[in-house]
Amino acid sequence: VYRQEMKGAGWDLGNVLREIEEKKLYLARRDSKTQAPVHATFDDFCEREFDCSGRWARGMIDVAQSFTREQAMGLGARKLMPMLRLDAASRQELVERAVEMTQREVDEEVAERTEGQPRRATERDNAIPTNGQP
Repeated sequence: VYRQEMKGAGWDLGNVLREIEEKKLYLARRDSKTQAPVHATFDDFCEREFDCSGRWARGMIDVAQSFTREQAMGLGARKLMPMLRLDAASRQELVERAVEMTQREVDEEVAERTEGQPRRATERDNAIPTNGQP
């Protein structure tokens, strides 16, 4: 039960990180002397406050947006992240079978299904960097 709840907490974290990134809440903390933001970018915020990369944080955000909490509790973000490369129908079909699969099997099946395809594009890939400016 605790292991499942920890996986669900990862899904919850993805939603919190999404809000922090979307609302640029990482800019809210200010230096007491200069009043400049302590974190100029979301990536900097993630690295300094959560000891994780911005890439990993965005993966958690994508998991939270693409899967239900129940799916996250059943499989965990580690199994779900590779599935983000699949179209919605393939993703759902694999989610139903992944409970009985190892991580390696999930990774291999996703690789087979996406061989020769470009990496999945997200809205974030087309975003214009703000360099910490809202």
